[in-house]
Amino acid sequence: MMRYGGIFDVSGRRERLEEVERELAESDIWSDAPRAEVLARERAALEAVGTGLDRLFASSLSRIFGPTPLERKYWRENEQPSRLW
Repeated sequence: MMRYGGIFDVSGRRERLEEVERELAESDIWSDAPRAEVLARERAALEAVGTGLDRLFASSLSRIFGPTPLERKYWRENEQPSRLW
């Protein structure tokens, strides 16, 4: 199977996020403020990309398979959104 890098390497980004979180969880990391700041910024960037990709995938699946039962329940109780398709 061909592996794509960069923005398409979702599993690689998740693995890196886990590594960064492990490093930030170490008690002595905060004694090195510049390193801690770099890791905190990297974590924020990885989380932002991850949640963005998750939303994109969920949106794409919703467009392919239709709304989820939870979305249908919400729309029955509230105003239905306008659909683009």
